[in-house]
Amino acid sequence: RPPPPISYSCPPTPGSSLNDKRGDFDLYLDDCETNDGLSLDELRAAPYDAMAPFDVGKARMRPWILRRFAPYLESGDSIYESACGQGLNLLLTAEVLREAGVHDITVYGNDYLESSVRIAERVWDAAEEEGVARKGRFCVGDSADLSHVPSDSFDLVFTGYVAPLFDPLNLLPESAEGIKEKVYNSYRLCLSSDPAELRLRDLEQSRQEV
Repeated sequence: RPPPPISYSCPPTPGSSLNDKRGDFDLYLDDCETNDGLSLDELRAAPYDAMAPFDVGKARMRPWILRRFAPYLESGDSIYESACGQGLNLLLTAEVLREAGVHDITVYGNDYLESSVRIAERVWDAAEEEGVARKGRFCVGDSADLSHVPSDSFDLVFTGYVAPLFDPLNLLPESAEGIKEKVYNSYRLCLSSDPAELRLRDLEQSRQEV
C-alpha cells in the first residue's frame, strides 16, 4: 500500500524575486508558450525549460541519477524538486528510477513561474495515468523561500537548476534587456585582470550567496 500523500498548503503568490528583472525569464516564458497545450508525447520530443530535448536530457542525467539518487531510494518514496519548471526534469528522473527498479514514487515540486507550474500539473496528470509515478502537489513558489514545505518529510529533495541573480549589483543601465548582456558582463568581470573589476566580480559572487 502506498504511503499517504504529504500534506501541506501552497504559499501565497510570491512577490517579485531578486532575480526577476526585465527580460531575465523570457526564455522560460517563451518555452511555456510554445509547450502549452502539447501532449506528453509531444513534450518528450520538444526542448524543455529552455534546455535540451527530453531524451537528450534524460540520457545526460541518467548516470547521475543512477549514482546519486537510485541507491538511496526505495519503492514508495517521495521526492521533491525545487524550481521544477514544467515538471519534465522530474519526469525523466522518475523514469530513470523506475527503470532502475524504484517504483511507485510520489513527486512534488515548486516553480516561480505560474505558467511552468500549470504545465507541470498537466504533465504529471498524464504521467500518473501512464504509471510513471504518483503526482503529489505542485506549487507556485520562489525557491529562495521554501518555508511552506514541511521539513523531514521527503526522501529526496533536489533542484535541477535555479536561475542565478543576473547583474546582482545593478551595474548595467535600465536599457539593458535580456539575459545575454548581463551574463556577458559577469563573464567579462571573471576574466578581467583589472583590480577594480575583480573586486566587482567578488561582490557579485557575495551577492549571489546572500
